[in-house]
Amino acid sequence: MIRLSPRISIISGPVGSGKTTRLIQWLDNTPAFGFISPIKNQLRILQNVADRKSITFETLSEENTITVGRYHFDPTAFGIAASWLEAALDKPSPLIVIDEIGKLEINKQGFDPYLWPFFEKARQKTDIHLMIIIRDYLLQSVIDRYKLNTF
Repeated sequence: MIRLSPRISIISGPVGSGKTTRLIQWLDNTPAFGFISPIKNQLRILQNVADRKSITFETLSEENTITVGRYHFDPTAFGIAASWLEAALDKPSPLIVIDEIGKLEINKQGFDPYLWPFFEKARQKTDIHLMIIIRDYLLQSVIDRYKLNTF
């Protein structure tokens, strides 16, 4: 785990190295908000960290999806997960989890349009802590893109 600042921690590693699994284990007894993206039935889902409810994220269909590599994602899921982040900003002293910021966001897709306003609001709240998963080879690009070192 990388402690970027007192308000941001990052879990980083290669694809398939267990980043989400480590985060889930760590969150087991920790109150938090935001979302994680574990694999269920061989497809990624988005799970609300606060209530553990999940929504479809990765799909097998190529129609009406956002695609990166061989993966296809339901575009409505990004907005739903973003609403979970937004709601977390209203909680007292929250830990907010983002799993993950990746290739789509670097290419101005996926969560990207939602992350900009979220991070602007998050910078104003000094009582929050962010836990973000970022693939190792994208780490510096994500930090620079979202100015995460300004928290």
